[in-house]
Amino acid sequence: LSDDLRRSSFYLFTTPPRTVLDPSLSLVQSSLVPAATAVVGWNSPPQQLSSLSAEAVLSEAAKALLAPLDEAAMEVAYPVAKGSADGEEGRSGGAESKEEARERRAAK
Repeated sequence: LSDDLRRSSFYLFTTPPRTVLDPSLSLVQSSLVPAATAVVGWNSPPQQLSSLSAEAVLSEAAKALLAPLDEAAMEVAYPVAKGSADGEEGRSGGAESKEEARERRAAK
């Protein structure tokens, strides 16, 4: 959270059912790993909160995590599986690059 919002008393919770997280526990200890959505809540929301953009709520460190991935990182993060749903036989468990996928589709 931004410095201004971090000064206000806030908590994290998951839902359903609404479960307020214990701030002394890690994400693993809270059973939020490997994936979960945690929501920020305030007992008394700061007055300016409703007028802030989503990015204005974040700290500078959190904003840096939103930087776009470069092409190489995208290929690792989102590989295209060979032997996809179009019925084409491919190497089992392999992945192809975006360029290979484009070439395969163009050849059809």
